[in-house]
Amino acid sequence: MKKITLLTIAVAFFAGLTAQNVLFNNGPLVTHANQGAGGQHASALDTNLHSTYGFRCANTSTGVTFRVAEEFTVTGTGWVCDSIIFYSYQTGSSTTSTITMMDFMIWSGAPDGPTSTIVYGDSLQNRLDATSFSGIYRSRTVDLQNNQRPIMRVAHKFVPALTLVPGTYYVDWRTAGSMTSGPWVPPVTIAQVVSTGDGLQKNGGTWANVNDQKSNQPQGLPFIIKGTGVGINEVGGVASVDIYPNPMVNNATVAINFSQAGMNISDISFVVFDMVGKEVIRMENLSSQRFTIERGNLSAGMYLFQVVNANGVLKTGKITVE
Repeated sequence: MKKITLLTIAVAFFAGLTAQNVLFNNGPLVTHANQGAGGQHASALDTNLHSTYGFRCANTSTGVTFRVAEEFTVTGTGWVCDSIIFYSYQTGSSTTSTITMMDFMIWSGAPDGPTSTIVYGDSLQNRLDATSFSGIYRSRTVDLQNNQRPIMRVAHKFVPALTLVPGTYYVDWRTAGSMTSGPWVPPVTIAQVVSTGDGLQKNGGTWANVNDQKSNQPQGLPFIIKGTGVGINEVGGVASVDIYPNPMVNNATVAINFSQAGMNISDISFVVFDMVGKEVIRMENLSSQRFTIERGNLSAGMYLFQVVNANGVLKTGKITVE
């Protein structure tokens, strides 16, 4: 029987991801194409501006938790996300990935925000589906050929696909590896740019900006979200949907406001889905544009709603349960 290695699986996995559309790219990483070790790409920090190779994104040997986080905005009518890719390295590794674990959470706001809730993921489950060498070495402008920090792609595939409605989210993540170094996440790197973003790092229990040690300026953290489609086209007819309170604790009042004459509330259904697309609430045969929905046994988190009739989806949005 032919032996199937982890490298073979990773190659096949990333080959499949190549065909997917990039919905969001928080890079770039490459500063010197084909000028790194062995003719690979280099992500080189400019020693005149920066001194930090990367930021810790793993627990220490003494049990201190380090996590990193970044912001992204879902545009259009929403995203259908198929995969997410992070970047990580352990100093001194070969180009065979030593990353063994990755967990992450997508939040409805900043991870330390008082009203933020987890949309997807947790800090317990290893969601690493594939990892391999990215073809990029982390180095410096004064030693582009340094090969001590090969950067690995670290990927998760959403099964089923994850639907996100328009809005601003944060993703926070952590990795682990088989070596003692790090793991580390390299910052977004752009030639001659001092501050490249607004990434966050959790050191124990506190979130703070990831600042380069030399410039003391905030840096971005690279990741990519891919998908095979975008959102749902609204056919119109509903101007707005007011839900209050939102977040909902026990129940909430829904008010559907029509934008066209001749709309009949009895033809409308109000449907709520969880973030993996499972229907959890359906209100039909409505007699009023204002009605109440009950939480029931819904877990805390973010949910999507649709206002629909025979013509299709009239309005989409999100509701949070506390």
